[in-house]
Formats: sequence, structure tokens, C-alpha cells
Amino acid sequence: MIIDQLIEPSALKYALAVTFALALAGAPQAEEETKKGAADIPSGPEIWAVQINVSDIDEAIDFCTNVLGLEVAAREYYPQVVSLKNDGAHVLLYNVRERNNLRPMRSSPYCNWQVPNLDKTLEKLKASKATDITGPEKFPLGMSVGFCDPFGNYMHIMELDKARGSVEQTQFFNFAIPITDKDKALEFYAALGFESYTDKYWPPVVPLAGQGMEFILHQSDEVIAQEYPGKVGAFVILEVPNIYESVKRLEALGMTFLYDKPQTHAPVGTFTALRDPFGNIVELIQSVPTPFDAARERAEKERASNSTN
Repeated sequence: MIIDQLIEPSALKYALAVTFALALAGAPQAEEETKKGAADIPSGPEIWAVQINVSDIDEAIDFCTNVLGLEVAAREYYPQVVSLKNDGAHVLLYNVRERNNLRPMRSSPYCNWQVPNLDKTLEKLKASKATDITGPEKFPLGMSVGFCDPFGNYMHIMELDKARGSVEQTQFFNFAIPITDKDKALEFYAALGFESYTDKYWPPVVPLAGQGMEFILHQSDEVIAQEYPGKVGAFVILEVPNIYESVKRLEALGMTFLYDKPQTHAPVGTFTALRDPFGNIVELIQSVPTPFDAARERAEKERASNSTN
């Protein structure tokens, strides 16, 4: 890719994610941000997964694979949860019993996907149970389309201009969290270990850096608190080395958790959850080795093998 010659690969993904986020929000392209080196980008805490709650796991798998063009990486916990193939943090489909009445960019964080061919994916979207389809719309890196999946989860698909780089298969791009107050949001996510890469584009967005996945804080005129647990929506899961110490530290900062103590019944590890100041859910997990991690290791080995051939 042409842009690969300008910046280091680790900075490339972040620069594209920032620019895409700004473009979706109607902000001017941050040309100088794409020239940042990897050393200028804060590392942030480890993002273990993005969880997308759905009310029918089989329908969700069909939509993600046959419409969006994703692949399932691990099914060991089916029908409760499956892992989608992704570089970096896990992307999980989680089966819940009830649907929320979600409102795009207000009720829940949302995912953005990079696709190899926007027109073909859009045709499949229109023939599926996706709703609220908007676009295609031009933005500085290419074209994008907004939509709600069959369960009401809001998402974007986008195709970059050829000079910016293409993908052979749909990939997770970034994750957006709706907020109404930048200062409150930065205070909360800074306590979790995140650092703002830049706030010069506020409004409408503030990009944050995290290991395994990038995400943005996106201004909204309102944010409707997510219902948790067990309803449709999406949220981020952060991995911590000692969940009990993390809970103690965050409680000392005045944060209130949704459980009276960390939960130990999940096969992926010990977890707990809290809300940001706007009602968005964040889970903390002290994870144990899972089939999801094994699937990720296989994918990394496959990529390394392909790069040497």
C-alpha cells in the first residue's frame, strides 16, 4: 500500500481508524495524524474482546458469514457464544434472550467493518433482514454504509480507496462509544488506563488507543443507558491481570460495579461490569486460556507463514 511507505504498520491501522472515525462523523480528514509514528501512539490497556449480543445465534452467524463475509473462528461454546475471526482482540457473538429497542449511535456502542467490495456487500445487506440502511456515502478514505443488523445493533461497512489499501475478506475496523460529555468520558476511561490520542477533533470524536483494538468516543445528543445483562447491544471487555485489585482501585475512585463481587461462573474467566457516565457497559475480565485464544494463535501463525511464502 502507498501509505505503508509513509508510516510504520502499527501506526497505519490506528491512523486509518482515526481518519475513518472522523470521516463518519463529518470531520475533516486528519492528514497530519496519518504521519504519526508508532512511538507517538499511546498503547492503552489490553482490550480482550468486543461482545455483540444477539437474540438468535444461528441467525447472527448466518448474517455475519453470508452477508458481511466474516468467518467463525471458534464454536466450542456454541450455542451461547461464538468467536469471529479477527486480528487482535476477540469479536464475540453472544446469545441473549431479549432484544433492546436500540437507537442508532445513541443506545449502544457500534462496530465498523472494512469490506473488500462495498457494492456486493450492500446488495447482500438489502436482501437480508438489515434495517435503516444509509449510503453509500463518500468519505476521505473511500465509501461507507450504515445499517442495523437483524437484532438492531448499529454498524458501518466501508471500502477504502485502492491507494489506501484493500482487504481480501471483511475485517473488524474499530469500535465507537457514544458519549455526551467529553470531560466526563475522558476522566472515566483514563481511570481504566486509556489515553486520548488527540482531542483536537472534538466535537465530534476523540480517538483512544488500546492494545488489540482501537476505539473512539463519539459525541451524541443523547445516550440511552444499556440494559444489562441479557439483552441485545454491544460492549467492550478489558483484560486485567488481577480483577480484585482492579475493582478495589476503581471503587476507591468512586466507581460502582454492577455485581457485588467478581463473578467466577464464566468459562472464559472471572469478570465484573460497570457503566460509564452515560450508561455504556464495560466489562473487566481476568481471563483464562480459552478456545478463542487458541483460534487467535492459529490465525497469527497462519499469517506469519503466509508472509514468509
